[in-house]
Amino acid sequence: MSVKSALWISAIAAIGFAGNASAAPPNLVQNGSFELTTPAGSTNFFIGNAGFPQLADWSYGAWPNPNAAVYTYAGANGAGAFDPGVGGSIPLYGPGNGFANGFLDSPDGGNFLASDGEASFSGAISQTISGLTPGHQYRLSFLWAGNQYLDGSTLPSTSPIASSWSVSLGAQIFATPLVFYSSHGFTGWMTQSFTYTATSASEVLSFLAVGGPNGLPPVSLLDGVSLTGVPELASWAMLVLGFAGLGFAGYRRTKRSAAALAEG
Repeated sequence: MSVKSALWISAIAAIGFAGNASAAPPNLVQNGSFELTTPAGSTNFFIGNAGFPQLADWSYGAWPNPNAAVYTYAGANGAGAFDPGVGGSIPLYGPGNGFANGFLDSPDGGNFLASDGEASFSGAISQTISGLTPGHQYRLSFLWAGNQYLDGSTLPSTSPIASSWSVSLGAQIFATPLVFYSSHGFTGWMTQSFTYTATSASEVLSFLAVGGPNGLPPVSLLDGVSLTGVPELASWAMLVLGFAGLGFAGYRRTKRSAAALAEG
């Protein structure tokens, strides 16, 4: 095999290895964009209540209130989710009902989640994540925002509204900033990420809406949830060393070939 051919093979192998190393890690969260429902195709609904459409792959209402007010919406200006507790739909404040608060659809598109942040109504939405490697780091990323339910108990107020998410993976708990905004207002969509270290092969991922004040239902919105492995430094070091080794080997072959031609 000629030196040129060997260098081409080494280069192709290096490119392939780099492609595998740089490939996006898989998202370990199922239905992180809240598009899958049972029955399929359902959009606006009250989840956790028998007889109503449900959200696939997620559990809800277990932390701390089994009657948590958790809804999904399809589009910022769509009809609100039906709540059997009030006997009607509950939309969110926004341009669709005459409030120019800047409310927009989620950047992720399609469905998004809304959860009541009042302490007496809040409850977690959760999912068991499998395939984790204990001791390995994972990055949780998601989109979130704050708004209010538009229902009979939501009255004009000068009191600021506050929204946030408490997020846990196993025993590790993080929280988004507590964002304050005017009554009937909207925070705008924000991007948040946390880094967790797995302690077991399977751990529960939970989101709990936190907000206030009571009586003016603050809601935390959620979409685009992903959990991916963080590349280990050792892997990147091996990649760099691999490239260096290939380059050095190619350099030595070229030098030897040039020396042989000079002697000849």
